[in-house]
Amino acid sequence: MDGSAMLHDSIMTSRTAGTMTDDRRTGDRLPYPAELLLAWMHDLRTPVRYRVVDAGDGGFRIRTRTPLIEGMTGVALKLLPEGQSIDQSVMVAWTRATGEPDGEYEVGLRYF
Repeated sequence: MDGSAMLHDSIMTSRTAGTMTDDRRTGDRLPYPAELLLAWMHDLRTPVRYRVVDAGDGGFRIRTRTPLIEGMTGVALKLLPEGQSIDQSVMVAWTRATGEPDGEYEVGLRYF
């Protein structure tokens, strides 16, 4: 992958509101300062970079400028900058607006 067809989430803007759901996590999450390289199933050839807030046994919580649709599926490819390979299928479990002036959203990604 040469990076020429890669998107970075920070350049995107949001136009719609996210949804709020209950926390259904079963394990602890730990802060994880990294970026996640993720390819969505609708466009596997264009990976997108997301800022990771925290991680747990069941997945990640990421920040994004655009709300992601609950149920979207993709493949978590790598953690950056280390380049640690993940290659694990993920699904959007929830999306919620942060309520901060930056207009970002938090998204829960669950391994499946």
